Amino acid sequence: MFMTVLAAWSAVLSRLSGQDDLVIGTPTANRNHPQVEQLIGFFVNTLALRIDLSGDPNAEQLLERVRKTTIGAQAHQDLPFEQVVEIVQPPRRMDQTPIFQVFFAWENSDVEKLQLKDVKADSEDMKYDIVKFDLELGMTEENGEALGNFRYSTALFDHDTIERQAGYLEAMLRWMTSGTEQHIGRVPMIGSTEQKLLLETWNATEQSYPDNTCIHLLFEDQVKSSPESVAIVHNDRTLTYRELNCRANWIAHQLVEAGIHPGDYVLILLNRSIDLVAAQIAILKVGAAYVPIDTKAPVDRQVYIAQDSGAKLLITDKNMDVPVQIQVPLLHLNEDEKTSGETKDAQVGSLWSSTSAQSTAYIMYTSGSTGLPKGVMVSHCGIARLVINNGYANIGPDDCVAFATNPSFDPSTFDVWAALVNGARM
Repeated sequence: MFMTVLAAWSAVLSRLSGQDDLVIGTPTANRNHPQVEQLIGFFVNTLALRIDLSGDPNAEQLLERVRKTTIGAQAHQDLPFEQVVEIVQPPRRMDQTPIFQVFFAWENSDVEKLQLKDVKADSEDMKYDIVKFDLELGMTEENGEALGNFRYSTALFDHDTIERQAGYLEAMLRWMTSGTEQHIGRVPMIGSTEQKLLLETWNATEQSYPDNTCIHLLFEDQVKSSPESVAIVHNDRTLTYRELNCRANWIAHQLVEAGIHPGDYVLILLNRSIDLVAAQIAILKVGAAYVPIDTKAPVDRQVYIAQDSGAKLLITDKNMDVPVQIQVPLLHLNEDEKTSGETKDAQVGSLWSSTSAQSTAYIMYTSGSTGLPKGVMVSHCGIARLVINNGYANIGPDDCVAFATNPSFDPSTFDVWAALVNGARM
C-alpha cells in the first residue's frame, strides 16, 4: 500500500509541477539487523526516493518504477542521509532542506492504549506550528483503514490549495485501482466543483460595451456632455474637451485637404504631446487609421513601417528628423500654429465619415517573430472593449490617467482612450 500511495502522490506532484523527475523523502526504521530490533533508541534514517515519471507511464509502469526505486533505497538504508548530502552536494538554501522538499511517511505500527494502575490515559494528536519540509503527507493504518494528513508551509500553500491536492490524490488513487490503462497525464483529477469554478465562475467575464460605434464618436460624446472639463495636461498647457476637439477638427480638415480618405493609413512621428493625441483623434475623424512610429527607433525600422503600411501621409513637427527614405507627403504641426489654431478652431466643425466599429482604428507594429516588424490592425470596437466597462479598471470623470507609454507600444491605447472616452483627465 505504501508504494501505491507513493506512486499516486508522485503522479499528482508531477502533474502540478510539470516535472517528471521527482525526489520524495521518506523515513525508514533502519532496524534491518536482528541485534538492533529489541534495542531502545532512535535508529530512523531518511531515504531520498527519486521517482522517474518520464514518458507518461500508465499505472502498472509507474508502480513498477516506484517498486524498484523503493526496494533499491531500502537495500541501502544504512547509508546516513548526511552522507548522501555530502556526496550529492546540492545547492543549499536557508529556507529549504537539501535533496528534497516533499516528505512522505507511512506508519503502520500498532498503537496500544496505555494502561496504568489507577490512571486513566488518552492519546492526543500533537499540534505542529512549524513543518520541517515544504509539504508533508503522513499516512497511518487504523482499524483496517488508511488515514492521512497533510502538513505544509503556510508561506507557500493555503488551506484550500492543500484540500484540492488531497482531492487530486484521491482521484489518482481511484484511477490506479480501477485497472485502466490510461496514462497519468490524462487522468481527470479535477472534481465537478472545481471544474465549475474554472470553466464557469472564473470564466464569467462577459461585459457589455459599445461595440457598434466608433471610438472618436465616443470621444465626441464626452465633448458634448462635459465640454469645459479638463481633457489633457502637458507641461504648462491645459486643454478642455472642447478645445481638444477643436484642435483635432482643425487637423482633420488639414488631412482632408491633403487628400486623406476613409480607409487610408496615416503615419504619426511625434513625441508624447497634445498634438500627438489630437492627431490620433483627427485621423479617426476622417475615417482613416493612425500608424504610430517610435521617434527613437532606428531609421531602418521607421522606413520599413512607413513602406510596409502603405501610409498616404506622415504627421510630424519641425523638431523631428524625418528619414529621407520615407517618401510620403508631410503634415507639420508646429508650436507657433497651436495658439492661433485654437482661437479659430471654434468655427471648424467635426467631420463625419462612413467608418464602422469594425473599421481599423490603428496599426501597431510589433517586433515580429521573423525579425521584421509586423503590423497588427486594431478596430474601433477592439479599443472600446479595452477601455469601457472592462471589469478591471473603471475609469471615470474624477480620474486622471498618465500617458506613460511609448505611443508606438500597444499599452498606449489604454493611456489615451481610457481617459478620453470616459471623461477623465490625461
